[in-house]
Amino acid sequence: MKEQLELLIKFQMFDVALVRAQKIKEDYPHQTTHIEEAVERERKELQTQEKQMEEIKKKRIQKEQDLAIEEEKVRKAKERLNAVKTNKEYHAALKEIEVLESHNSILEEAILLVMEQSDQGTRNLHSLETRFKQTLKKAEEDSNALNHQLEEALKEIEAQQQLREALVAQIAPELLDQYHKIRQKRGDPVVVPVEDSCCQGCHMNIPPQVFNEVKKCRTMIKCPHCSRILYWVKNHESVSLTSHPHPQ
Repeated sequence: MKEQLELLIKFQMFDVALVRAQKIKEDYPHQTTHIEEAVERERKELQTQEKQMEEIKKKRIQKEQDLAIEEEKVRKAKERLNAVKTNKEYHAALKEIEVLESHNSILEEAILLVMEQSDQGTRNLHSLETRFKQTLKKAEEDSNALNHQLEEALKEIEAQQQLREALVAQIAPELLDQYHKIRQKRGDPVVVPVEDSCCQGCHMNIPPQVFNEVKKCRTMIKCPHCSRILYWVKNHESVSLTSHPHPQ
Protein backbone atom coordinates (compact mmCIF):
# COMPACT_ATOMS: atom_id res chain seq x y z
CA MET A 1 0.00 0.00 0.00
CA LYS A 2 2.90 2.34 0.66
CA GLU A 3 3.99 2.22 -2.99
CA GLN A 4 0.41 2.61 -4.18
CA LEU A 5 -0.14 5.64 -1.97
CA GLU A 6 3.06 7.23 -3.24
CA LEU A 7 1.90 6.70 -6.81
CA LEU A 8 -1.48 8.18 -5.92
CA ILE A 9 0.18 11.20 -4.30
CA LYS A 10 2.19 11.79 -7.46
CA PHE A 11 -0.93 11.27 -9.55
CA GLN A 12 -2.68 13.93 -7.48
CA MET A 13 0.23 16.34 -8.00
CA PHE A 14 -0.16 15.93 -11.75
CA ASP A 15 -3.92 16.44 -11.46
CA VAL A 16 -3.50 19.63 -9.43
CA ALA A 17 -0.91 20.99 -11.87
CA LEU A 18 -3.19 20.06 -14.76
CA VAL A 19 -6.16 21.87 -13.22
CA ARG A 20 -4.02 24.94 -12.60
CA ALA A 21 -2.83 24.99 -16.23
CA GLN A 22 -6.33 24.37 -17.57
CA LYS A 23 -7.64 27.27 -15.45
CA ILE A 24 -5.11 29.58 -17.12
CA LYS A 25 -6.24 28.31 -20.52
CA GLU A 26 -9.92 28.78 -19.67
CA ASP A 27 -9.37 32.27 -18.22
CA TYR A 28 -7.36 33.45 -21.23
CA PRO A 29 -10.33 34.66 -23.36
CA HIS A 30 -11.87 36.47 -20.38
CA GLN A 31 -8.57 38.13 -19.45
CA THR A 32 -7.98 39.15 -23.06
CA THR A 33 -11.48 40.61 -23.30
CA HIS A 34 -10.92 42.48 -20.04
CA ILE A 35 -7.79 44.12 -21.47
CA GLU A 36 -9.54 45.01 -24.72
CA GLU A 37 -12.53 46.48 -22.89
CA ALA A 38 -10.27 48.65 -20.72
CA VAL A 39 -8.59 50.03 -23.85
CA GLU A 40 -11.91 50.57 -25.60
CA ARG A 41 -13.40 52.43 -22.62
CA GLU A 42 -10.55 54.92 -22.59
CA ARG A 43 -10.57 55.18 -26.38
CA LYS A 44 -14.25 56.19 -26.28
CA GLU A 45 -13.59 58.64 -23.46
CA LEU A 46 -10.81 60.20 -25.52
CA GLN A 47 -13.02 60.36 -28.62
CA THR A 48 -15.80 61.99 -26.60
CA GLN A 49 -13.38 64.66 -25.38
CA GLU A 50 -12.12 65.23 -28.93
CA LYS A 51 -15.70 65.71 -30.12
CA GLN A 52 -16.36 68.16 -27.30
CA MET A 53 -13.25 70.11 -28.28
CA GLU A 54 -14.45 70.20 -31.87
CA GLU A 55 -17.83 71.54 -30.75
CA ILE A 56 -16.16 74.19 -28.59
CA LYS A 57 -13.99 75.22 -31.56
CA LYS A 58 -17.05 75.54 -33.80
CA LYS A 59 -18.87 77.48 -31.10
CA ARG A 60 -15.97 79.90 -30.74
CA ILE A 61 -15.68 80.44 -34.49
CA GLN A 62 -19.43 81.10 -34.75
CA LYS A 63 -19.39 83.63 -31.92
CA GLU A 64 -16.32 85.38 -33.34
CA GLN A 65 -18.09 85.61 -36.68
CA ASP A 66 -21.20 86.99 -34.96
CA LEU A 67 -19.05 89.53 -33.14
CA ALA A 68 -17.39 90.61 -36.41
CA ILE A 69 -20.81 91.17 -37.96
CA GLU A 70 -22.00 93.19 -34.97
CA GLU A 71 -18.79 95.24 -34.89
CA GLU A 72 -19.35 96.05 -38.54
CA LYS A 73 -22.82 97.30 -37.62
CA VAL A 74 -21.28 99.55 -34.98
CA ARG A 75 -18.78 100.90 -37.48
CA LYS A 76 -21.52 101.73 -39.99
CA ALA A 77 -23.71 103.25 -37.26
CA LYS A 78 -20.83 105.56 -36.30
CA GLU A 79 -20.38 106.53 -39.92
CA ARG A 80 -24.05 107.42 -40.12
CA LEU A 81 -23.67 109.48 -36.96
CA ASN A 82 -21.55 111.96 -38.88
CA ALA A 83 -24.29 112.35 -41.48
CA VAL A 84 -27.25 113.12 -39.20
CA LYS A 85 -28.70 116.60 -39.42
CA THR A 86 -31.07 116.86 -36.49
CA ASN A 87 -30.59 116.52 -32.77
CA LYS A 88 -33.29 113.86 -32.66
CA GLU A 89 -31.53 111.76 -35.30
CA TYR A 90 -28.22 112.22 -33.47
CA HIS A 91 -29.60 110.87 -30.20
CA ALA A 92 -31.33 107.98 -32.01
CA ALA A 93 -28.02 107.07 -33.65
CA LEU A 94 -26.21 107.22 -30.32
CA LYS A 95 -28.86 104.96 -28.78
CA GLU A 96 -28.43 102.46 -31.63
CA ILE A 97 -24.66 102.44 -31.13
CA GLU A 98 -25.11 101.95 -27.38
CA VAL A 99 -27.42 98.97 -27.90
CA LEU A 100 -25.06 97.42 -30.45
CA GLU A 101 -22.01 97.86 -28.23
CA SER A 102 -23.89 96.43 -25.26
CA HIS A 103 -24.80 93.38 -27.31
CA ASN A 104 -21.17 93.09 -28.44
CA SER A 105 -19.99 93.14 -24.83
CA ILE A 106 -22.21 90.13 -24.16
CA LEU A 107 -20.74 88.38 -27.19
CA GLU A 108 -17.20 89.15 -26.03
CA GLU A 109 -17.94 87.69 -22.59
CA ALA A 110 -19.40 84.62 -24.24
CA ILE A 111 -16.24 84.26 -26.36
CA LEU A 112 -14.04 84.55 -23.22
CA LEU A 113 -16.12 81.82 -21.57
CA VAL A 114 -15.72 79.59 -24.62
CA MET A 115 -11.97 80.25 -24.58
CA GLU A 116 -11.83 79.18 -20.93
CA GLN A 117 -13.75 76.03 -21.81
CA SER A 118 -11.32 75.44 -24.65
CA ASP A 119 -8.30 75.82 -22.35
CA GLN A 120 -9.80 73.43 -19.79
CA GLY A 121 -10.79 71.02 -22.56
CA THR A 122 -7.27 71.11 -23.97
CA ARG A 123 -5.84 70.22 -20.57
CA ASN A 124 -8.36 67.39 -20.19
CA LEU A 125 -7.59 66.14 -23.67
CA HIS A 126 -3.85 66.15 -22.99
CA SER A 127 -4.42 64.24 -19.75
CA LEU A 128 -6.62 61.66 -21.51
CA GLU A 129 -4.11 61.26 -24.35
CA THR A 130 -1.31 60.66 -21.85
CA ARG A 131 -3.40 58.16 -19.91
CA PHE A 132 -4.50 56.41 -23.10
CA LYS A 133 -0.88 55.97 -24.21
CA GLN A 134 -0.09 54.46 -20.81
CA THR A 135 -3.13 52.19 -21.08
CA LEU A 136 -2.06 51.01 -24.54
CA LYS A 137 1.44 50.28 -23.25
CA LYS A 138 0.10 48.38 -20.23
CA ALA A 139 -2.38 46.51 -22.44
CA GLU A 140 0.46 45.40 -24.71
CA GLU A 141 2.53 44.28 -21.73
CA ASP A 142 -0.43 42.45 -20.16
CA SER A 143 -1.30 40.80 -23.49
CA ASN A 144 2.27 39.62 -23.94
CA ALA A 145 2.28 38.24 -20.39
CA LEU A 146 -1.06 36.48 -20.98
CA ASN A 147 0.17 34.98 -24.23
CA HIS A 148 3.27 33.72 -22.46
CA GLN A 149 1.15 32.26 -19.65
CA LEU A 150 -1.09 30.55 -22.18
CA GLU A 151 1.88 29.12 -24.05
CA GLU A 152 3.35 27.78 -20.82
CA ALA A 153 -0.04 26.46 -19.71
CA LEU A 154 -0.51 24.52 -22.96
CA LYS A 155 2.93 22.97 -22.53
CA GLU A 156 2.09 22.17 -18.91
CA ILE A 157 -1.21 20.55 -19.88
CA GLU A 158 0.50 18.29 -22.39
CA ALA A 159 3.31 17.41 -19.96
CA GLN A 160 1.01 16.72 -17.00
CA GLN A 161 -1.35 14.62 -19.11
CA GLN A 162 1.56 12.46 -20.23
CA LEU A 163 2.88 12.09 -16.68
CA ARG A 164 -0.61 11.34 -15.42
CA GLU A 165 -1.29 8.70 -18.05
CA ALA A 166 2.04 7.02 -17.30
CA LEU A 167 0.90 6.36 -13.72
CA VAL A 168 -2.59 5.09 -14.49
CA ALA A 169 -1.46 1.56 -15.32
CA GLN A 170 0.62 1.38 -12.12
CA ILE A 171 -2.15 2.28 -9.70
CA ALA A 172 -4.64 -0.34 -8.56
CA PRO A 173 -7.96 0.23 -10.40
CA GLU A 174 -10.01 0.13 -7.19
CA LEU A 175 -7.75 2.73 -5.56
CA LEU A 176 -7.94 4.96 -8.62
CA ASP A 177 -11.70 4.54 -8.69
CA GLN A 178 -11.95 5.66 -5.06
CA TYR A 179 -9.71 8.62 -5.84
CA HIS A 180 -11.95 9.78 -8.70
CA LYS A 181 -15.13 9.37 -6.66
CA ILE A 182 -13.77 11.37 -3.74
CA ARG A 183 -12.40 14.04 -6.07
CA GLN A 184 -15.74 14.38 -7.81
CA LYS A 185 -17.46 14.85 -4.47
CA ARG A 186 -14.84 16.82 -2.52
CA GLY A 187 -12.56 18.38 -5.11
CA ASP A 188 -8.83 18.68 -4.53
CA PRO A 189 -7.07 17.49 -2.48
CA VAL A 190 -8.12 13.86 -2.32
CA VAL A 191 -5.01 12.39 -0.71
CA VAL A 192 -4.04 14.41 2.37
CA PRO A 193 -1.48 14.10 5.16
CA VAL A 194 -2.24 13.64 8.84
CA GLU A 195 -0.40 16.12 11.06
CA ASP A 196 -0.68 16.06 14.85
CA SER A 197 -3.61 13.65 14.56
CA CYS A 198 -5.40 16.17 12.36
CA CYS A 199 -6.65 15.55 8.82
CA GLN A 200 -5.23 18.31 6.61
CA GLY A 201 -8.21 18.02 4.31
CA CYS A 202 -10.97 18.98 6.75
CA HIS A 203 -8.76 19.96 9.73
CA MET A 204 -10.65 17.65 12.06
CA ASN A 205 -8.94 15.41 14.58
CA ILE A 206 -9.03 11.72 13.79
CA PRO A 207 -9.29 8.95 16.39
CA PRO A 208 -5.94 7.53 17.65
CA GLN A 209 -6.71 4.06 16.30
CA VAL A 210 -7.32 5.51 12.85
CA PHE A 211 -4.04 7.42 13.00
CA ASN A 212 -2.27 4.21 14.00
CA GLU A 213 -3.68 2.47 10.94
CA VAL A 214 -2.52 5.35 8.75
CA LYS A 215 1.00 4.99 10.17
CA LYS A 216 1.01 1.25 9.51
CA CYS A 217 0.20 1.95 5.85
CA ARG A 218 -1.20 -1.52 5.24
CA THR A 219 -4.45 -0.48 3.61
CA MET A 220 -6.20 2.61 2.32
CA ILE A 221 -7.52 4.65 5.24
CA LYS A 222 -10.10 7.40 4.83
CA CYS A 223 -10.78 10.32 7.12
CA PRO A 224 -13.91 9.50 9.14
CA HIS A 225 -15.06 13.10 8.71
CA CYS A 226 -14.40 14.06 5.07
CA SER A 227 -13.67 10.62 3.52
CA ARG A 228 -10.39 11.81 1.98
CA ILE A 229 -7.56 9.31 1.68
CA LEU A 230 -5.03 9.75 4.48
CA TYR A 231 -1.27 9.27 4.61
CA TRP A 232 1.53 9.92 7.08
CA VAL A 233 4.35 12.03 5.63
CA LYS A 234 7.09 10.06 7.42
CA ASN A 235 6.03 6.95 5.52
CA HIS A 236 6.67 8.69 2.23
CA GLU A 237 9.77 10.81 2.78
CA SER A 238 11.34 9.42 -0.39
CA VAL A 239 8.58 11.05 -2.43
CA SER A 240 9.03 14.64 -3.54
CA LEU A 241 5.97 16.13 -1.86
CA THR A 242 4.87 19.67 -2.40
CA SER A 243 2.38 21.42 -0.13
CA HIS A 244 -0.97 19.81 -0.72
CA PRO A 245 -3.64 22.08 -2.21
CA HIS A 246 -6.29 23.61 -0.03
CA PRO A 247 -9.67 21.91 -0.12
CA GLN A 248 -12.21 23.53 -2.44
